[in-house]
Order: sequence, then C-alpha cells, then structure tokens
Amino acid sequence: MSSRILRQVYLPAKGGLDSTPDSILLTPVDLATASNIEYEQHGGRFKRGGTIRYNAVQATLSGTAATISAAADFWRHGTARDASQKIVLVATTQSAGAIYSGGVDGSLTLLKAPWSAGGRPVNIRIAQGLAIFSDGVDTVQSWDQTTMTTLSICMPNFEGTTYHLRRLFYFGVTGSATASSSVGYTVAGNVADATGSDAGAFIFDEDDGDRVMGVSDPWRERIFVYKGPNKGSVHFIGGTSPTTFTKGVVFRQAAACVSHRGIITTSNDIYWCSRYGFHSLQATEKYGDTEEAYLSFPVQAQFNALNIARLNQVVGFYNPARNLVGWAAPNGTSIQNDIVFTYNNLLRFWSIWTFAGFNPASFMIGLDPAGGTQKPLLFIGDYGGFLHKGDQSAKADDNAATAYTATASTPMMLTFPGKDALTEALWDGLTPII
Repeated sequence: MSSRILRQVYLPAKGGLDSTPDSILLTPVDLATASNIEYEQHGGRFKRGGTIRYNAVQATLSGTAATISAAADFWRHGTARDASQKIVLVATTQSAGAIYSGGVDGSLTLLKAPWSAGGRPVNIRIAQGLAIFSDGVDTVQSWDQTTMTTLSICMPNFEGTTYHLRRLFYFGVTGSATASSSVGYTVAGNVADATGSDAGAFIFDEDDGDRVMGVSDPWRERIFVYKGPNKGSVHFIGGTSPTTFTKGVVFRQAAACVSHRGIITTSNDIYWCSRYGFHSLQATEKYGDTEEAYLSFPVQAQFNALNIARLNQVVGFYNPARNLVGWAAPNGTSIQNDIVFTYNNLLRFWSIWTFAGFNPASFMIGLDPAGGTQKPLLFIGDYGGFLHKGDQSAKADDNAATAYTATASTPMMLTFPGKDALTEALWDGLTPII
C-alpha cells in the first residue's frame, strides 16, 4: 500500500529578502517577504526593535506640529577630559523653522528662530567643537553648546558639508553653473573661515547638465563628490593640503545621486541612492554600472513603486552596532518618507521597515543620554514634532504604544506523497526531484 505521509522539511535560515522574481522561482532558504525584521550574524530572523519618544513635549511652531528635519549627537570634551553631550535638531513647518538643543531628560531648548523651513535639505555637521547648521538657503549657523553664531562674514550659504583634514568641505552654493559644480574648503583649523589664504575650491565639470548633489565622509584618505541628478558622475578629492590636493573622476554616466542625505559612508564602503536604486561604490567600481550590480536588485519591485519625484527627500543611516545601512523614502504617491529599506551589509540581506504611528523624516545614530546607559541607538525624527529612540526591547512604536507586525515568509515549497515512507520531494535548486 502506498504511503500518504508528507515529510516535514526543515531549512536553515540562510537567505534574505528577494521580492523581485516570482516567489516560486526563489530557493527555499530565501524570503519572499521580510518586513520589520533584522538578521542575526548567522542569518536568523527576529523582529526589529521598538521605539520610544526622546522628547516628551511635541516640537511645535506657531501651534503647528513640526517636522524633525535633522538631528545630531553633539559631544564636547573639556580640559579634564570630561564629556558634555547635547542632542541638536532642526524642526520645521512649511513656512518656518527653528534650531533646538536637547538634554538628558529629552527637554528641548530653543537656540535660534526663525531659521530654515520645510522641504529644505537641512544638514548638521559636528566639527571643531561646533554644530554647524546649513540648508542651502538661510545663513549658516554654528553652536558651541553655549553660543549661537551666524557664519555670514567669512562663509557663503551652502547646502551640506563634510569634515576632513581639519577643514570643512562644503557644496551647494548658488549663483552660477560654476558654483553649483564646486566644492569649497575652509582654512585648516578654522571651519568658520572660507575666505582666508589657505581656503579654496574645486570645480567638477561645470555646466555639464548636473550639479554637486553631495559629498561623502572621508573614506580611505579621500572624499567622494557626487554629481546629479540627471546623468551622474562620481569624483574624488585626495591629498593632505592645498599644495598636494588632487582631484579625479571615479566614473561618469554613473547612477546619479539624488540626495546628499542619502549618501552613507561606512568603514568599508560608500552607498548612495539614485532614481534607479541603491548603489555601492565598491560594487559599481568592480562590476560597472549595470542593474545586476545594484544593491537594491532583490528589492527592486518595492523601489520601483516609490514616488520618484520626491526622492530628493531620501535620508539614510548607518548603524554599525547592528550592521545596518538604511534609507527612508516616500512610497507610492506619498509626500512623506513612509518606507525604510534596510540592508545588512555583513550578510547582504534586505528587509523593509515601516513604523507604526509615525513616518521617518530624519535619522541619527547617537548614544542614549537617558539613564547613563550610553547605549548607541538609531534615532528617528518624525513629521509630528518628536524624535524617537529606536532599538528598544519593547516591540511597539510611537512611545511603545502602537503594535506593529513583523513578517518573514519563505517561498512556496512543493512536496508530494510517495509510494512508501522513504519517498519524498526534495529541492535541487528550483527543480523538485521526486
């Protein structure tokens, strides 16, 4: 008599999300769905951490809930090596904005208002004991944990910066095709002086149909300059002083960068976002600018559903403690960043995150100032006046009050009843062997 017993097949958790092909084309260890999950170092899957509010009181401007457009963990060390920590952030509405500092208890103190407004690419750079605020429109501001200063005498208005060789390298100065293709640098040892004899600028292929969209943090003794948003090119600045500075082209006709805040520098790679997906500097150099080399190929179906017209709002993060790189982007017709692509850069596995009760407008990685734990966390700024602390053990969002679902599903696997107990369906790649 033939057996009707179906054997259970247990598969190791060794695959990540691959939602681009039909699920029946996936290998059994891959995931057809991976939402709100993280991966252990051996590939195991678990639910991402929850979130609680950093500031108990909502940030508002003229009675309107503000967007947390940028945030940064700002430390200063005194002569006795004592450390002082402040959280700095910029909150904006459609018509106005303000700069705040935050303390251990999450209380916010107003530092500057009005400054900035909604929709601008606000950036905060910590350098030489200063938190430097820029948005490409309003005058650049700095704060040393005591005094706010307007840097308008020796500094142009710029969009974003990086800090390298005791200098501020800045971009996004308006005025001409040359200015939009320029990366300037300040005097060594004085990030507030962009006009001294030691200052200067690089011009990258002016009036070529693109502008400088962003710059990386220092990586392997160089900084990388990204032009876009149309054709795309990547350049570099090397050397250690104005007499030895060099510049060069990594590649042209590259996937054009769409957002400085979407450029993520890690210890072993630089990632960025284009209209076509998410990219790795190492992968693009090695394999060329082809779709197969895109990091986002396994999640290309989700990426193609984004609101491409608003990709300039993309913001990214790097959380080394959890081996995570991530980008928040606007999905469908949304004008807010309501979907987060997370990439485990150790395992090269993807997951899709959504937060319950709020959408992420900005990210920062910082040490938790509360309770003296000094634990590094992912902080998420929302569109409703709150900065949230992620990586929480309580698996709920919006001040641990709203539950969310995590899903990890493998593709459909076929098994067949055999003629006897020793016969079962086995997978060999995509072909079941009976």
